Amino acid sequence: MKITKINPFWILVLTQALFAIVICGNEVVAIYNRVPGGNYPIEHRFSWVVVLLFCFGAGASCYLMWLFDVKKKWTAPLPSPAMDLLLAALTTILSAVFAHYLSIIGWCCEHPLAFYFGFPFSYLLGIGSFLFSEMLPYKDYGLLKILATSHPQVGWQLLSYQFFLDFLFWSNTILVLLSLVTRFRQKRSLRGSAKAEIQSETI
Repeated sequence: MKITKINPFWILVLTQALFAIVICGNEVVAIYNRVPGGNYPIEHRFSWVVVLLFCFGAGASCYLMWLFDVKKKWTAPLPSPAMDLLLAALTTILSAVFAHYLSIIGWCCEHPLAFYFGFPFSYLLGIGSFLFSEMLPYKDYGLLKILATSHPQVGWQLLSYQFFLDFLFWSNTILVLLSLVTRFRQKRSLRGSAKAEIQSETI
């Protein structure tokens, strides 16, 4: 079975690999940052965890493409690029609902109280009241609960760079998952066909 949809996915996986190198390098520089306004980690919390997760996703997708295109070890067809990008966009948007945390520290010159939404990188920023006492009820709230409450007022900001990185992450994650599912289903189907042939020959 010939693979005809390889180039768009190579662009995706190599783009994520490139940004994985950039982000990992930024994290290393951020460790030794002693100058205000210099390099800072991409996340307020567990920054190294999400960076390593992003890098692992880039490595896994590159390895998968290598198996399909260079090694030609697998023959299962890749998913449609349009389907992959659509699912990635939906997953990126929905991640803001399920992944969130409250930061009360902030970095240099930043608001000391803010909500962060998105996964693996927080791409939606919610700025709350300067009075932490007013925000206590929001400590364990998700995006939907905050949007449903009028007080205190929360200002919102979309972080386009993090959103782009999330989209890359989910595009390649979905590519890997769909490809593996297709591969295993095809393998199972071939086993069933071989078993049926053996049974027909023995009868």
